[in-house]
Amino acid sequence: MKAKEYLKQVERLNVIVNQKIEEKSKIIEQILSVNSPDPSKEYVQSSPSGDAAFVNRISELVELEAEIDHDIDALIDLKHKIIGQLHELSEAKMIRILYRRYIDLEPFEKIAAELNYSIRNVYKIHGYGLQEFQEKFLKNE
Repeated sequence: MKAKEYLKQVERLNVIVNQKIEEKSKIIEQILSVNSPDPSKEYVQSSPSGDAAFVNRISELVELEAEIDHDIDALIDLKHKIIGQLHELSEAKMIRILYRRYIDLEPFEKIAAELNYSIRNVYKIHGYGLQEFQEKFLKNE
């Protein structure tokens, strides 16, 4: 695995967590939406068919919450590991740029503007940082 692919795992896991959180919100919205009975229809007492669907949605919600918790724990662990690895790089500029790019998920343009570097210089430092990261941590891959 190349350094860039390795570091992009944070972004990938972050996207997964955010999508699951959106899915959770939709399930909650469905659970809370109440269908009022249609007064024009005559009702006959029978077993409530809506209860099974409601219970299934609650079950899905519980499972999804467990998945989200697991994924958030994995994201925190991955970030912690990568931050530790970044801190072992030889130059502060590399650490700063790679951190902002792969942990804070900032675009190169924002990094360049806020650090007062040219975009070209950010790309160059980024490239050197990836090379050093590859050699230090991923040389056997």
